[in-house]
Amino acid sequence: MATPIAVANEDKFLHALAFAFLAVWFLGVVDEGMTLRVIAALAVYGLLIEFLQSFLAYRAADPRDVLADFTGIGIGWLMASAGLRRWCGWVEAWLGAGP
Repeated sequence: MATPIAVANEDKFLHALAFAFLAVWFLGVVDEGMTLRVIAALAVYGLLIEFLQSFLAYRAADPRDVLADFTGIGIGWLMASAGLRRWCGWVEAWLGAGP
């Protein structure tokens, strides 16, 4: 069995990856006029989950997690702006469900 390789700040990378995915996902299914609302909602969600973790004995809130979340949101927004916003239309066309 392979020994896992420890990566410094792996959880921060995973936070950023998750929020980038969420940003691309939601920006792909809403109108472009909703961009700021999606970004704001994801930012509030990132803040909220860290705030709630501060009340759990087995979790710890970490401001760097919020920074990683915001970084992921920014990366997702850039990816959506670069063309991935149309992912939903591509899937619908591939499935034959498009207009």
